[in-house]
Amino acid sequence: MSETCVGAAASDEALMAAFRDGRQAALSLLFDRYASRIQAAILRLTSDGALARDITQTTFLSLVRGRARYADGCRFRPWVYAIAMNALRDHMRRRKREVLVADGGALLEGESHVDRIRDLGLEARLRAALVQLPLEQRQAVVLHHVEGFAFAEIAEIAHCSRSAAKVRAHRGYRRLRELLEVGEEA
Repeated sequence: MSETCVGAAASDEALMAAFRDGRQAALSLLFDRYASRIQAAILRLTSDGALARDITQTTFLSLVRGRARYADGCRFRPWVYAIAMNALRDHMRRRKREVLVADGGALLEGESHVDRIRDLGLEARLRAALVQLPLEQRQAVVLHHVEGFAFAEIAEIAHCSRSAAKVRAHRGYRRLRELLEVGEEA
């Protein structure tokens, strides 16, 4: 593999292949491209800044440990988001067990940044409504609407069919509308 494959202009896939083959500089470029994006996506899903940072670190640690499993021809962006979503899902399962054993407290706390919404009242209502969605629906909505993934990519990330990803997003959007309409009436 040539030295140019680890340059800033290289594709994500070329960088990951270079990293898999031992070129450490490629990991730094991938981290620079994706760490803040993944952290923002997790923050939108959980409303917990510390958790978003932890899951981002876990994602890149898993990427480093699993680099040998990265196959040529595999699209990097859905692959790394799948790692992140799996790390979040694992965390939520562990946390749910801890909460059930402890005192039944809230799973999701803190604040999020919904960057594209300027109305602070609407932002607060949207944040409150979003955390009420089941994780699978919340994940589909955030990955589709905020992160811009196609349903085929969401299916790849969430390990489900394309139609299941569409159904999750549709149900999430519908439930968000219901929750936001109730909030307007109150």
